[in-house]
Amino acid sequence: MIRGRLAVAALVFACFATFALWRSPVPGVNEPQYLCKAKHFYAPDWCANDMFLNSANAHWVFYALAGAVTRVASLDETAWTGRILLWAGLAYAWVRLVHLLLPGRFAPLWAACLFVALQALGNLSGEWLIGGVEAKGFAYLALLLAIVAACENALRRAGVAVGIAISLHPVVGMWGALGLAASFIGRGITARRARLSSTEKRPAFGRQWIPGELSPSMDSSSWTSLAIPCVLALVISLPGLIPAITVVASAPSKSVAQRADRIQVFERLAHHLDPAQFSRTGYRMYAGLLAAWLTMTVFDRRSDSQRFFSRFVLATLVMALAGFVVGFWLRKPELMKFYPFRLFDVFLPIAVSVTVVGLLARAGQAQLRGSKRLQRAIGRVLVPGVALAALVVAFVAPGRDPNPGKMYPQNWLAFIDACGWIERSTPRNALFLTPRSKSVGFKWYANRAEYVTWKDCPQDAAGIVAWKERLARIDDWRESHSENGYTRAEFAALAEQTGIGYVLTWNTEPWHLEPVFRNRAFSIYRLAK
Repeated sequence: MIRGRLAVAALVFACFATFALWRSPVPGVNEPQYLCKAKHFYAPDWCANDMFLNSANAHWVFYALAGAVTRVASLDETAWTGRILLWAGLAYAWVRLVHLLLPGRFAPLWAACLFVALQALGNLSGEWLIGGVEAKGFAYLALLLAIVAACENALRRAGVAVGIAISLHPVVGMWGALGLAASFIGRGITARRARLSSTEKRPAFGRQWIPGELSPSMDSSSWTSLAIPCVLALVISLPGLIPAITVVASAPSKSVAQRADRIQVFERLAHHLDPAQFSRTGYRMYAGLLAAWLTMTVFDRRSDSQRFFSRFVLATLVMALAGFVVGFWLRKPELMKFYPFRLFDVFLPIAVSVTVVGLLARAGQAQLRGSKRLQRAIGRVLVPGVALAALVVAFVAPGRDPNPGKMYPQNWLAFIDACGWIERSTPRNALFLTPRSKSVGFKWYANRAEYVTWKDCPQDAAGIVAWKERLARIDDWRESHSENGYTRAEFAALAEQTGIGYVLTWNTEPWHLEPVFRNRAFSIYRLAK
């Protein structure tokens, strides 16, 4: 049994890894952010002048763990190490969870194929599970293990896993803890009703526990059974929770906090936080998935584990609905900034994938009861055939990111070439002005600080406001001089205000200076002092 599950976990790992590498090669779109921050965590002299790297550490535990790897490995090696560990852990947790929800040795593999296809087709608020290495991936891994433990009535193990999830990524972990709490309450109410019903039909004494029912010693409605798991979750969450709370509470004033919230919600992270800016395609897709899942659950035979998981998914739906109320009617950025849609974005496709595999397996078993060979053949290939078709969809669906800057391949190679020259030929403490939104990966390859970039936004209020002011300063400077081109005097004036010593820019920009480096796409200019 153990060998069989390990073999299935290896196949699920292969599915996740192949999909992630195809959709998001190293470095992924967020890996330069997280891993460069982790490297700076232990080496503050690396890119010492970079505003983003010097900003508050909202994901302190992740930076401490990943940063330790960067001390002995390159950023690429750290990304590969983290990806392998993350995908292996997700594959293990996935197999554990699906085996609790569905019969059949290969059910986790078929469900994984369907899930990656749904992830490739789109999302609601920009959330994903299978991709590069960052804090939320490991938090989701811990949350999946917490759900597994909860389904198995191992409440202390669930508390430990929830605490780890919160510590790694407080937003994912706290929403997950809230969803698990709602699921426990729902299960406790159901168990209490079942006991009351059974006492009306059976004697009040001498009743034995029946396997499959909620164990009386683990009654989720009992405060004594939940006290120790809650304490464990709280204590283990503190290393990550305290820094996150400190970041949220670090605003120098109420006006700065309000301005930072507006910038974060309505500008920088609107695709994650403002439901008014979600795509219509995402709304249609998730409305269809929700309707399909609710319809399928009517015909699905559900065990206690399936009911618990369904309650958790419904809890994520309630969180999302609360987010819609706040986002569409109240429009309060101080409430919208906590990502109320992200768990629903991930767990609804998981629920649909698992439910579809279960219904198809039942349909195949019904075919197997027939005596004809054709019926048996249909029964045996139905689920694998649908899973294989879904896997093909996952790899042909649009949306692949060939590089974190989303450049054409030739431009990306030119970008890496320019970064290599910068690393070899410029001072380690040099401060660069880089393209506003196409420089993702600059610090990864050039090992130099950036003055400001759209992608690297701090998470503390003061940092967000300073980031916005730097962007505005550069945008105003570019706009005022773009028509006649940038001269040495204008560059010197900018450098005097900002400390910028070098510029990495596209060849198409009108610079009236002699570049110190140029390739087919990029030029590098230096201010002589």
